[in-house]
Amino acid sequence: MRVLDLCASWFNLGRIPVVNDRVSVASLNRLHELIDLSLREKPIARTVDGFLPTRLLDLCPRGVADLRLVVTNEDPDLLAQDTSQKRYAALSYCWGPADKAINQLKTTRDVLDEHLSGIQLEKVPQTVSDAICVCRRLGIRYLWVDALCIIQGDEADWAKESFQMSEVYSNSFIALCIIQGDSCSSGFLRTNYSSHTVKIRFQSKLDSSISGYLHLRMLRSPRETLMKSSTHTGRPVGNSDDPASIDFSKALWGTRAWTFQEDEMSPRKLYFGDSMFYMSCGTLSEAADGSPFDHKRHLGEFISLNETLCSWYNLVSLYVARELSHEQDRLPAISALARSVCDHFPDQKYLAGLWGSDLHKGLLWTTTSWMEFEDYYKPQSHGYVAPSWSWACRPAKLHLIAGLTHHNVHFWPEFTLHGADISFNPLNPYGLVSEGRLSVSAKVFKLPVDKTGKARVNKSGRPKFLGIVFNYNLWSENDEYIAHLFLDWDYHSALHDNGGYPRGPIDQMSMVLITRTSLDQHFMFRSYDTTDQEVVLGILVRLVAGTEGDYERLGMWYSENKGLGGKKFWQNIPLQDLTLV
Repeated sequence: MRVLDLCASWFNLGRIPVVNDRVSVASLNRLHELIDLSLREKPIARTVDGFLPTRLLDLCPRGVADLRLVVTNEDPDLLAQDTSQKRYAALSYCWGPADKAINQLKTTRDVLDEHLSGIQLEKVPQTVSDAICVCRRLGIRYLWVDALCIIQGDEADWAKESFQMSEVYSNSFIALCIIQGDSCSSGFLRTNYSSHTVKIRFQSKLDSSISGYLHLRMLRSPRETLMKSSTHTGRPVGNSDDPASIDFSKALWGTRAWTFQEDEMSPRKLYFGDSMFYMSCGTLSEAADGSPFDHKRHLGEFISLNETLCSWYNLVSLYVARELSHEQDRLPAISALARSVCDHFPDQKYLAGLWGSDLHKGLLWTTTSWMEFEDYYKPQSHGYVAPSWSWACRPAKLHLIAGLTHHNVHFWPEFTLHGADISFNPLNPYGLVSEGRLSVSAKVFKLPVDKTGKARVNKSGRPKFLGIVFNYNLWSENDEYIAHLFLDWDYHSALHDNGGYPRGPIDQMSMVLITRTSLDQHFMFRSYDTTDQEVVLGILVRLVAGTEGDYERLGMWYSENKGLGGKKFWQNIPLQDLTLV
């Protein structure tokens, strides 16, 4: 319980003093206070058979070892305890670049038995060592650390454990999120800049009953605090004085793909930054100094399927901006979130990052790739990651058609999905895929070409923006408007000849009708070229060489009701069976 400070109230200060020593009595008391607040916000469900990860680190083992790895369904000490004593913390941190990650202590098949017998504390990297220290001071006996609790180099164990990742974090008592440092060796109980607190005596001259102390503390080093100069005066100006903004904005942890789902899945999170620590749980977001901070979940509370899938598109657009050491982890590193959606909505079919029930929306994406088609199309050095119709197929930032993240904006399907054949590891159906095929019935239109064999496409003088800029126009043989086009490899629409003709296999491409929507559902996208606001949208595809009906995705298009365009253009075009790969 926080004691009312008259001096703080007089100055309307919501912050309390923070000490540099994070395992001091004062810091530990504050940590316990924040944890108690989180338990009031979201009490722990008391179940007889609560989930436990396959393996955990026992931080208080019997015998001489500092800690040891235990198999949770076999360890007699753990099995003998009641549910409240089996609570565990989960560590969310960065391994770091290869030259620093080499210091990571790992459990492999070769050392599994050794780690089950005991692990010496001096062998673990500093970040893990600091997490062990915090857990012990907080009275948490068990800790989950990926490098030690998953058998590294064992594909079967990795697939099995990555499938359980949603359970590991969502059932943890607390997640320790290390937003300080850049590797497993950085640690977080010491900071690069340990500021001193200046204590100033205050006595109000307006009200003699108001007296106390003001505590002044510089959040960053003087050089970082005064690193900008005013363009008007040339004098240094200060940066943000919000500790959370400072700590989260510079955190390498916030740029890594795996930490994204760890953050999303954990019910209560304790972040350790350079300035201080922070607690987040439900609506509770409070820093060590008592100030609020803004760091909330993106997936939401699974209120309805429609809202959840809209949140999913927002989530993946944020996720793809994160970095991976191994690009083939693109789907596994978000598999816990995908599984969580399926757990709440069991009828949903997960399709390599998309969802079967609203595939007509899931296909409306593009990346920020900007390169010659030959470079875009050549096999990627990291190997196959996802089919061409999935946003996960390219290591680039994602852009979505406007409205996908808004549950009150409606899209109606214009094709039928007959079947999906996704090849995945049976130990984790939400992880790695080796092939993905969608069998659909849809209306397909081959782009018309002129006498020279070029598609009747040129750069538009009036590009259309619908969350994505459609810079090219498609015309009929009579020069009537048909559609606006976007090419996946040419985000800036600048890779074209002098006449505005885009470079790439445009003459081989076809339009596939996917969905329709109405622009007036979102006022900023309303078209002033036509009174009919209904538009149709789809993807650009090309027949895969050597096949009879396999098509790969290469772009997007949309068409509004002017010229030949809009829904009327497709009325007499027959349905066609095709396979998207």
